[in-house]
Amino acid sequence: QFGELQDLDNAVIYLQRAIERASGDRQDYLWLLNNLGVSLQMRFEHTGETSDLENAIIAQRRAEELTPVDHPDKGGFLHNLGLSLRNRFSLSGELEDLEMAIAMLLRAIEIISDDNNSTQALLLGSLAGALYDRFAHFGEPEDLDNAIVAERRALELTSEEDIQRSARFHNLGSWLDSRYDRRGDQEDLENAIVALRQALDLNPNDNHPEKPKQLNTFGIALLHRYERLSDLEDLNGAVAAQRRAVE
Repeated sequence: QFGELQDLDNAVIYLQRAIERASGDRQDYLWLLNNLGVSLQMRFEHTGETSDLENAIIAQRRAEELTPVDHPDKGGFLHNLGLSLRNRFSLSGELEDLEMAIAMLLRAIEIISDDNNSTQALLLGSLAGALYDRFAHFGEPEDLDNAIVAERRALELTSEEDIQRSARFHNLGSWLDSRYDRRGDQEDLENAIVALRQALDLNPNDNHPEKPKQLNTFGIALLHRYERLSDLEDLNGAVAAQRRAVE
């Protein structure tokens, strides 16, 4: 981790110097701004230094503003800016950041070709997370519905080899269970359990940092089904999953 952080420090210094010395090549300047933003965002994720996040947003916003709408990199720049704004919302709770993040992600999805499945999956997954954040804040059912739709579509476009499949199945299952908790639709609960089990199957490593959370969410969904159907197998499964989560 120290080596990674040192690499990020060096990347930030290099990119800042390159931007200061940038010639008249607009394409190079846009890429330097975007890459500086991404590097600062990554360093923020390592250190929690909020000034890095603020400077990432400044650089990414500048890159996006200078990029014509028909430029092939416009969608990617919008996506990066949307992610940084969502991260700032998570820190500050400033709703304007979340609304702007959702707007940026929607624009990115409109711009990037439907033929690019992996990129579309990435964008839809990011949009789904931002919509769920807004649902968690306001409790608007439409945001939860749209988050589920977007995550399902992201999964459809995600290749079998993509390491993000486990996380996406977990998000989908967790959000379906949340919707079941509010509406009581048995189909949502059954689909939640299927998705959460798939997430666990795709993540066999018990030392993975996300494994306890996945096990806990799966256990909660099984407990919900036990409460509804009184099947002891679900209760035993819930206890076993949550026991593993804390081991």
